[in-house]
Amino acid sequence: MTERQTRPEAPAADAVLVNVGCGDQPLPGFVNLDLDRDADLKLDVRRGLPFADGTVDGIHSEHFVEHLTQGELLAFLRECRRALRPGGVVRVATPDLAEIVRCYADPDWHERCGLKDYGYDWLANPCEMLNVCLRDWGHQHVVDAVELKRLARLAGLAAPEVCATGESRWPFFRNVETRLGRHLVMEFRRPAPAPLSLDTPPLVSVLIAAYEPRWFEAALQSARRQTHAHLEILVGDDSPGGEIEAACLRHAAVDPRVSYVRNPSVLGEIDNWQALYERARGDYVKCLADDDLLEPDCVARLVAALAGSGGATLAASYRRLIDEEGRVLPDDFNAPLAATDVLIRGTDLAALMLGGRRNLIGEPTTCLFRRADAADALPALMSFGGRRALTNGDMSLWCHLLSKGDLVLLREPLSSFRQRTTQTCRSGRHRADAQRAWDLLGQDARRLGLWSGAAPAGGRIAARPLAPPPPPTPEVSVLLPAAGDLPAILRGLAALGAEQLPTAIEYVVADAGLSAPARRYLERALATQPALQLTGAAVAGRAAAIDQAAAMARGACLVIANLDAPLPAGWLAAVVMPLVSQPDLAASGSAAEPALAVRADCFRQAGGCGAGDDWRRGLLEGLNRAGFRVLLDAAPMVNNPCA
Repeated sequence: MTERQTRPEAPAADAVLVNVGCGDQPLPGFVNLDLDRDADLKLDVRRGLPFADGTVDGIHSEHFVEHLTQGELLAFLRECRRALRPGGVVRVATPDLAEIVRCYADPDWHERCGLKDYGYDWLANPCEMLNVCLRDWGHQHVVDAVELKRLARLAGLAAPEVCATGESRWPFFRNVETRLGRHLVMEFRRPAPAPLSLDTPPLVSVLIAAYEPRWFEAALQSARRQTHAHLEILVGDDSPGGEIEAACLRHAAVDPRVSYVRNPSVLGEIDNWQALYERARGDYVKCLADDDLLEPDCVARLVAALAGSGGATLAASYRRLIDEEGRVLPDDFNAPLAATDVLIRGTDLAALMLGGRRNLIGEPTTCLFRRADAADALPALMSFGGRRALTNGDMSLWCHLLSKGDLVLLREPLSSFRQRTTQTCRSGRHRADAQRAWDLLGQDARRLGLWSGAAPAGGRIAARPLAPPPPPTPEVSVLLPAAGDLPAILRGLAALGAEQLPTAIEYVVADAGLSAPARRYLERALATQPALQLTGAAVAGRAAAIDQAAAMARGACLVIANLDAPLPAGWLAAVVMPLVSQPDLAASGSAAEPALAVRADCFRQAGGCGAGDDWRRGLLEGLNRAGFRVLLDAAPMVNNPCA
């Protein structure tokens, strides 16, 4: 590897920056990740990035993504999108397939390929050169700009930009490449959601793929009754008779939002949806089957939920089941995914549905999506991975949208799905076709890194309440005085995540001198991690930081441990359980480890950690003066019971 002479510009003081696959060239000011060598954190990023949702400003990788399969590359880009804050940017530098092919066709290929710099003094011919570039060094899926742009869009990243080596509109990405020679450099951003305008509400296209006249007019009326009035209602008529046309003409005479088209031939449901989608002009798209119903506030609530969610590309609600007469049916297969309004991670939900071969979201009537998010579903709206759905078209579309974002799900039923004896899905032929469709969808999902081939363990998926209730009062508050850089904080948080207690826990990080990126990261993590708290401005010394955290803590038991100091596995239970089993004990810990558990009332009566620099010594002396019993390992310091 040849190191560039120009050094990268100093990053913004509080920017949270990540360098993936740093090798032996870590970047200053970045959290450097790799399997080994000079990394701040040694890990395999194919298993995910160690950052909370929406906390990272920029992610850089150089000559890394070509070592991933196509599916692993897509999964990595989805992880980048998850970890980036809205508007955050990912920069990828990788060998350029287009340049390699141009080199193959160049008579001067031996000099142009640049492989001499990597120890290839002699190559026999362009064919050998081409295979070296594509297969050596563990290369898996070498991309060009068109393919990388396509994969980034499928992962939910936007605003693609090809950059020259060392150049970027973002100062922290200038001169970060360490390899000379020709390679592809591209940047992508996580889209920032556009807020809803109260003055000009968005246009919503309601698409009605019509065939059955019996219930059609009720469906159309439910669309017209929407409280979100800025609609276009597009009807595509596949029926053999004139009833649907007559109904549309009656409604269009009094409501210009209704637009009717008779299809030149019977298209079938999926192609009918496609024809309607091609006519749509709205910012949002709402499908409505000709025998289903919408509640009056369905569109308004789904638009607001999708616009306000931040990372969602699909909005849905629970839907009730009705029979042919409109009577509500028992909920025998339509169990709700959650008991409250939630944001569900798209990749988790897709894996759960593919693993169980079950559409847990619902039919087209239940959902709403942005037209822009579906624009690259090719060759048709109900496609995934380039394969047009022959049946189960909604699942193909859901997978496409969940590949690039999350699902916002409202618990209240906002639509009604009609079960009837003549539905196509009840036929044996349809069920056989549906199983084949599941097979093909699963193949494409595995190829594109959306599914590993198995359902999530225990059926668990990541879901975050949209309006979370106040967290339960914790029994244990872990006080974490922390100083230093972000890598050490991340290591400490990862270690804490492995500790378990059979009770509610909160974590209060006390700023005893955090770096600006570390504090910014923690401030952003608070939005998605309700058990985490962060004290105010930094204070001098760990003792003062612990006292500040204790004033914020709500638990009856306080556990004090340095976030940036390693502790053995199982330490949390080891220091807490003696207080549980011995009511007269004020504090417990280990003489060899800094962690200490203390009852909150005893901590206050002892005066906290005192004014000295040694918080542990100050606290133990205060407990001793107050006459409290403290147990370090098996040796009690004081024999007086806690008052």
